[in-house]
Amino acid sequence: MTSWWTFCTMLKGGCENYDPVTSEGRLVSVVLMFVGTAINGTIIAFVASLIITNPVKDN
Repeated sequence: MTSWWTFCTMLKGGCENYDPVTSEGRLVSVVLMFVGTAINGTIIAFVASLIITNPVKDN
């Protein structure tokens, strides 16, 4: 239970409207939270790299 609380607080900010009841459900939720965070970070890094490598030129 403590690990579940830790993961939810780190990745979701602690707001829990619906919680999985079983250990398997919690494991799947933790994996999905990490995958979602990784995908979101990848997209943000890609957009940031486009902005940094193609600066706006003043004319």
